[in-house]
Amino acid sequence: MKLIGHTEITGSAANSIVFNSIPQQYSELYLILNFRGSPGSQGFETCIRFNDATSAYYSKHASATTGSISSGSNAYGPDELYLGNVNGSSSMANGFGSQRVHIPGYSSSLYKVVDYCATGAGSSQYGLIGTGIWESTDSITKIEVGPRFGLSETLLVGSSASLYAITADTFGGTTVS
Repeated sequence: MKLIGHTEITGSAANSIVFNSIPQQYSELYLILNFRGSPGSQGFETCIRFNDATSAYYSKHASATTGSISSGSNAYGPDELYLGNVNGSSSMANGFGSQRVHIPGYSSSLYKVVDYCATGAGSSQYGLIGTGIWESTDSITKIEVGPRFGLSETLLVGSSASLYAITADTFGGTTVS
């Protein structure tokens, strides 16, 4: 894997983290998010958007556990893909929620499949695994992550995102560079 972008929130809170001009010569992208947000104890829903697209639909299926309770959900909409909740500013002794996002075939002319997982803790532990689809044949050249877009929630200082590229070799395996 090759690090192609990293952003850490410093100074003051931010609405989102954006990766622009994503190179197209790789076969997969891997995104690592470590977020803490407002509002306080409840945190917020993290979402991802590709190429500023709000007209190509995003769909997802996720399974979550909170403490001893498990649940599943499906969603479909034009604005963003839900990736799970992150810790609020006062939950878990001001800890960070962690999310991992894998995007194979991001530069292909097919719909983009996304798989992801999220962990966090507030009043109880939280875990989520999910899959999503961005129904567009465009290559992904821009990624924006943060709280649900259009809301007043923010990423707090110390939140970070790292974007890695993965190259497939000619035998279908993965080359780590």
